[in-house]
Amino acid sequence: MAEHSSQQPFDEADLIARLRTRSPRALEEAYDRYGPMVYETAYRITGCPAEASDIVQEVFLRLTASVQTFSGRGSFTGWLRKVALRAALMKCRARRRRAEVSLEQAPLPFTRRHAPAGVESIALEQALATLSPSLRTVFQLKVVEGYSHDEIAQSLGIRRGTSEVRLHRARQSLQQQLTA
Repeated sequence: MAEHSSQQPFDEADLIARLRTRSPRALEEAYDRYGPMVYETAYRITGCPAEASDIVQEVFLRLTASVQTFSGRGSFTGWLRKVALRAALMKCRARRRRAEVSLEQAPLPFTRRHAPAGVESIALEQALATLSPSLRTVFQLKVVEGYSHDEIAQSLGIRRGTSEVRLHRARQSLQQQLTA
């Protein structure tokens, strides 16, 4: 029943092959399927909706070229999340170099499923906003995204121990702020 393409199972390998041929339709499909995940990743790191939207555009504008480097080891979703993560980190580094201060730079609003029991979501958002970008990034990647310390270290170009220390410091800071 090829007439109902929406009922056919998603074929990631086919999408990747079509992206490599620079198919506009494949790029549109990738954007529809993965755009929200790229935005969420970027937003959690940058804390800025405008920057997250810019990162989505950058990632997908370059996707047909960057997909050529995807080796096929691991999932495409994981690879694309790392591409988005790197783009977000580069945007944060550039912002730091420019020393811009924006009122939009607040962490991604946590849903009730992400908020620790007994902690109001708004208080957690405010506390997260006070963390340094390096602490907030590790906290978001570990606690919200569920990455391991090894994955965080590899993605950020730091040692595993550095990731562990940053998470510990982030938790300490959040605990002090939320119990004060």
